[in-house]
Amino acid sequence: MASSKCPPGCTCGRHTAPNKGRHCLEGCMCGRHSAEFRATVSKNNTGRIASQEACDNISRGLKGKPRRKHPPGCGCGVHTVPVERRHKISQNGRCLEGCICKRHYRSPEHTQNLTKAVHISPNKKEKQLNKILKPFGFSFVGDGSFMVGNLNPDFWDGDKGLIELYGDYWHREDDPQERIDFFSQYDYRCLVVWEHELEDLDSLLDRVSQYIGD
Repeated sequence: MASSKCPPGCTCGRHTAPNKGRHCLEGCMCGRHSAEFRATVSKNNTGRIASQEACDNISRGLKGKPRRKHPPGCGCGVHTVPVERRHKISQNGRCLEGCICKRHYRSPEHTQNLTKAVHISPNKKEKQLNKILKPFGFSFVGDGSFMVGNLNPDFWDGDKGLIELYGDYWHREDDPQERIDFFSQYDYRCLVVWEHELEDLDSLLDRVSQYIGD
């Protein structure tokens, strides 16, 4: 059986020893271009940190190349608003079909699908709080089964009551009032419980009872 040959002048490396400066020609059969090869390279490079020299080379290689474009007339604001202010773009801006701005990735449908896709289950602290809240009619919905706007609350009473569990480390710089104000836009009441409050059950039960009674 005849082996597949590369076109004359190909420098894929099968014919010559040097590794640097290889350039394959159209029709090259070296295998570097197959989907399997690219998948293997991607797997081998996962977790590797590129050197500053490699980053500089990539940057120089991409310099001047056109980026993906938005459709004409797109109103996402990316074309007119400075980079440092893009996160403050008004929610009233309207994007056209084909727009690639990140606002689409924050839609309720995308958030819900993403949450369900990763099969989120309650962690240890959420399970602990779930047992405490179950007698009050709350259930865990942090798996993406219930959305309010583009946010997925942790616990829901089946009506207009929500409870969020904030980890002391991951939410240490967050303002709970922002989450409360967000849910209030949709006529939901929200109580934010901090992780350390689980250590004082009596005080936590008093907070929850007062929240429900208000």
